[in-house]
This record gives sequence, C-alpha cells and structure tokens, in this order.
Amino acid sequence: MATNKGKTQNNQEKKDYEDFQIIRLDGRDKFVESLSRAFDINKVVLNFIHYDDKRKAGERIQQQVTIYVDFSKFRRFAQDMLSGRYAQLAKANKPIFSDLTGTPAEKLKQYGRERKDGKAESRKLSLAPSAKGFFITGESGPGEKTETGMIKPAGKTESRVSIPIDGDQAKELVLSTIAAMDAYETAKETTKQVEALLKSKNIIK
Repeated sequence: MATNKGKTQNNQEKKDYEDFQIIRLDGRDKFVESLSRAFDINKVVLNFIHYDDKRKAGERIQQQVTIYVDFSKFRRFAQDMLSGRYAQLAKANKPIFSDLTGTPAEKLKQYGRERKDGKAESRKLSLAPSAKGFFITGESGPGEKTETGMIKPAGKTESRVSIPIDGDQAKELVLSTIAAMDAYETAKETTKQVEALLKSKNIIK
C-alpha cells in the first residue's frame, strides 16, 4: 500500500511532468508530445510513446523515442508545415522531412544511460505521407560518430513509433510549440534586461 508521503511524491512528479507538456497528439495506443523541459538548452523535446493500457501501471510503455530538436531547426520545420510545403509533398506522395540526431557514447556514459553495446544512440525524426495527411515518426537505435561529429545509424532500428496525423493536427503541434518557445525566449530576454538595469543602478551585483 502506498503511503501518503509516496502518494504526495507521485502526484508532485506527475504535476512536474505535466507542466512540461505543451501539446499531445494521440493515435491508437500511441502518442507524440511536445515538451518544454529542454528549453534551457534551446531545444524542443518530441517524445514518442507506444503503450499498452491493459498492462499494470509502470509497465504500460512498450516503446519510447525521445528526440531533441534545436529551436532554429524546429522553426524551419514549422515554417515549412505552415506554408503548405509539406502538404504539397504529401499529396505528391514524395519524401517530406527526415532529420538524424543522436548522443555520443561518452555523453550517454556521462548521463548514466550507457548502452550495453557501448555505442552511441542514433535518433531519427521523419515526416511521410499518409492517407490522413502525415506519418510523424520517431526512431532510435545504435549509432556511431562521424568525422564531422554527427551521429549516424550503425545497426537496426530498436524503437520506432509512428503516428498518423492530419494537416490541422500538424499545424496545432508546431503553432503551440512555437508559442511556448516565443514565451520562453521573451521571458528570458526580459529577465536579462531587468538584471542588467538593476546592475547598472548597483541594486544587485
């Protein structure tokens, strides 16, 4: 039986998590959510989850792919979505968008998430045509660092979560996330200017 202290802690962790969520798009037994938890390093988190709600709590997540997207890259992605460019490519049944990212092996070790095979972690975000509009997909697996420092796949995909979304959902995803990014950057710049003003008046050091 959970204690009151345990329940309080779980509720707080749930609240902290929900505070990061900007928007969530659901598919059948799957969803993708946009999170603000990496805004302090100028990245958007797109979290892909495949779950089984028939399993007990704590065992429901079957696959998870977490992708970090630079602010500048997400803004370009959003612009192409809102301009209708991606919709035109989807109607023509052409490749739409694909972006490779990842984490070097040494960073995984530093974060306490070292892979058993000792390799880097490769991740891929992609957008492809679907009958509904788009498939937005997150994939991850073993990777290796290239000479330029990029991470490329180095083996079979281990986790893959793909969700069909329509044009309106795609626009909701990028518009909601851009609004949160703008609010964060405005607050950050305002704080910076206020601190500079206070320092100039010797109110703070």
